[in-house]
Amino acid sequence: MQALIKFFVELALLRRRPQDLPASPVLLLLFAVLNVVLGAANGAKLFGGFGNALGANLIDLLFSMLVLFALLQIRGHPRRWLQTTSAFLGLGV
Repeated sequence: MQALIKFFVELALLRRRPQDLPASPVLLLLFAVLNVVLGAANGAKLFGGFGNALGANLIDLLFSMLVLFALLQIRGHPRRWLQTTSAFLGLGV
């Protein structure tokens, strides 16, 4: 766990790159769930309840994932989507 936290600190400081993160669907799922749940908990008051905030965060997650996918397709790096999305969501957590 400490190694993962250290990785994201180094990523935020631009000392590491998203492709340094292992391509793991489990890691992506973990970060996606944490991102949505923590975002919903933070935005519950703003959105008028946890359910509304959860819906808004799910839409945000899907939109972010689609934009990352499209950008990586355009740049010719579609195989990096898993790592890039994991890094993006991990930094959000």
